[in-house]
Amino acid sequence: MNHYSAAMYLQQLISMPFTSYMRQCLVDVQEEKEHDLDSVVVYYLKIQYLTERVAVLTSPQAEQEQPAAERAAAMTSSREYLDKITRDMPESLKSNCNTPFLFPSKKKNR
Repeated sequence: MNHYSAAMYLQQLISMPFTSYMRQCLVDVQEEKEHDLDSVVVYYLKIQYLTERVAVLTSPQAEQEQPAAERAAAMTSSREYLDKITRDMPESLKSNCNTPFLFPSKKKNR
């Protein structure tokens, strides 16, 4: 069983490391806005950054090395970042989002 199959079995995300190159790509794409799909790439990279951050915070190594209060504060900060991404995201991207666990519907049950 490879690590992707294991992650699916355990229902956990495998996070690709958010590198300095990805950070520079994010900055470049945000500044240049050369293509209509650039906004999609920007939000994808922001979510990738957040995924990496949460993966590190919830790793067994972090639990052993970082005090619980620091991890809790970092998770709160991560939630605030997710809320900001969601708030700032254009409606066209929200409506096409395939990750309902990140962007839950605002509709009330009747």
